[in-house]
Amino acid sequence: MTTEAIETERLRIMPLDYTTLKKYLYQLELLEKDLGLNASNRQIKEEIFEVITNNVLPHVQKQKLHYIYHTLWIIVDKIQNVLVGDLLFKGYPNIYGQVEIGYGIYDSASNRGYMTEAVGGMIEWAKGIKEIVYITAETEQENIASVRVLEKNGFQKVRQSHKMFYWQIKTVRTQEGVF
Repeated sequence: MTTEAIETERLRIMPLDYTTLKKYLYQLELLEKDLGLNASNRQIKEEIFEVITNNVLPHVQKQKLHYIYHTLWIIVDKIQNVLVGDLLFKGYPNIYGQVEIGYGIYDSASNRGYMTEAVGGMIEWAKGIKEIVYITAETEQENIASVRVLEKNGFQKVRQSHKMFYWQIKTVRTQEGVF
């Protein structure tokens, strides 16, 4: 496990290396025990399990130096000492410095502002990473909770399709010192 945890007021956000990602998928109780966490009783949805198993896990195994751009980051409530959600970047930043973020909150932890706080923590962290100039995201138009997370964190809607909104936020300062 890496020591690159991000701390916010209520949360600790940690990237999973290959070994801990496998535990997350196949031995959650052992991962929680290894990290000193209380049991979350979380179930991974089948479609998420397949995406992580078939896409995320192989990328993390190959990208040993840059795995943080390919892996799952777990979100821990520091007071309850329990997993409340997770997020990830969808690959290494492109030539324009854009990296896409995806996220999900567990049902038992929804409507408490955790994801807004976690995404905000990731934005602050990204400001110190020279490869990241923009964080992008996409949301279904009907996913009001996800839309609010991005709006509260200062993301700007850059375009939309008939079902989706596309967002971005700049993580570096311009020469004038404003975003």
